Amino acid sequence: MSFLMNLPVAFEFGNLLRGFRHEKGKTLREIAAAAGMDSAVLSKIERGRRLPTEAQAASLARTFGIPETDLQAQRIAIDFIIRYGRGESARKALAVIRTAIEKYGADDAG
Repeated sequence: MSFLMNLPVAFEFGNLLRGFRHEKGKTLREIAAAAGMDSAVLSKIERGRRLPTEAQAASLARTFGIPETDLQAQRIAIDFIIRYGRGESARKALAVIRTAIEKYGADDAG
């Protein structure tokens, strides 16, 4: 995912986390320690150079006191865009996903 840094959505995600950190008045190292992650990794996430893993996103959500599903949804959406782009096929895939969830219901994953 080296091209991740070229995606505005990755920057937005990083800025979102940085905003949560600033609201708490904490340093990057303090949040990284509270979330059980390396501060260099958190720095890359905040700069939009990488996405957190599912476990890292869960830990960050707990650290910031925000709903995990909200942060995971952001992470999944950005990963989808990275993998499949923003073109017509990606839009159709989202419609298929929406229909499947409506038809079969949501599960507890993610």
